[in-house]
Amino acid sequence: MYISINSTDGQAVGSNERRSKHSEEDKKKGKKKIGRFADLSMIYDYGDCPKQGLVVVEIKPPMKTLDGSRPDFVKIANEMKDSMDKMVKDGYDDDEITILGVLVEGFTCTLFIMDLVYKAIYRMIPLSVFYLPRSHHDYSVLPATFESMITLKKYMISNARRCFAFHRQATFKQTVRSTYIVDSFDTPESHNSKNNDD
Repeated sequence: MYISINSTDGQAVGSNERRSKHSEEDKKKGKKKIGRFADLSMIYDYGDCPKQGLVVVEIKPPMKTLDGSRPDFVKIANEMKDSMDKMVKDGYDDDEITILGVLVEGFTCTLFIMDLVYKAIYRMIPLSVFYLPRSHHDYSVLPATFESMITLKKYMISNARRCFAFHRQATFKQTVRSTYIVDSFDTPESHNSKNNDD
C-alpha cells in the first residue's frame, strides 16, 4: 500500500498547511508560522495525490508524566483535527475515513480514532489503552499491546485504500463535509511572546 513514515523532522500533515496561511499583518512583519511537529506519523503518499495523515503519534517519557499531567493530549487532538480538515479540503468525502492517534505517556499508551460525521463535531474516541513492558518481568502486557497495534494497522490500511479509491476518480468533487469543518484556534500573540521570554 502507499503508506510512508514521517518522523520528527517533518511537520504534521494538515498542521503545516493550516499554520502556513499567514495573515496580511504577519506577512508585513515578516513572521512565518510553522506547523506542529508530530513525534511520528504515517501518511498516505501516492503519485500526485495530496499527502494525507493517517496516524499521528505523540510520545512523552515517564519522567514527564509523573505528576499525572497529559501535556500532549491537546496537541495530538489538534494534529488529528488538522489531518481530518486537510483530508476533507482535498476532496476525500468519505465519512468512513478516520484519523488515528497514539498517545504514549511513559509506559501507558492510548489508541484514539477521530471522525467527522456531524457538522463541527470531531469525535476523538479512545479505542484501547495498552502498556509497554517496564522490565523483562512485565512481558504479560504484550498480548494486549499487539492486539491494539493490529487494530491500528487494520484501520490505517482501510483508510489508505479509501484514499486510493478517491484518487482513482478523475476529479475531486466538492465535498459535503466541507461545511462540517471549523477553523482551529491559534495561540494568541501575547502568549507566544511570553513563552519566548521565559
